[in-house]
Amino acid sequence: MTETTKRKHVERELCEEYPLIKESQVVVRIQAPRGNNLHEALWPDGSQFLVSMPTKFRKHIYIKRGDFVIVDPIEEGDKVKGEIAHILLQEDVANLVAEGQWPLEFADIADKICKRRSTKSIIHDVRLHKPYSESDGDTDNDFLIQRNPNHAQSDSDSEND
Repeated sequence: MTETTKRKHVERELCEEYPLIKESQVVVRIQAPRGNNLHEALWPDGSQFLVSMPTKFRKHIYIKRGDFVIVDPIEEGDKVKGEIAHILLQEDVANLVAEGQWPLEFADIADKICKRRSTKSIIHDVRLHKPYSESDGDTDNDFLIQRNPNHAQSDSDSEND
């Protein structure tokens, strides 16, 4: 599978599927990147531990401080306490709040995200500065994914499809 095909599958998974939290999973907030695909995360109980990014997201999807992710906890780790299972977009946060699965510890942040989402101003600004052409993605949700701004896009990526 080529890099472009992998990227499209991962992006489609993030944009089209609304994740629901399983019993063993936890929603955490990313505090800071720590290198080697590790991120410091704030857990709902107030503790801070490292979470690892699986290979399917590496070099395809980028997360930043303040983003929320669903994590599968790892019991045997001392420093690394979980692996990212899903990266939550604004729509996913609103869906989890509506389903009643959002942690109460992050309720105030979720309210801000839902209010911003309802005004649509942030979406309008992002669409004006969309890094890819319309032919790269068929969905309107394509613009919500964080991409690496330092990575130059070439026309050969779209020709490999």
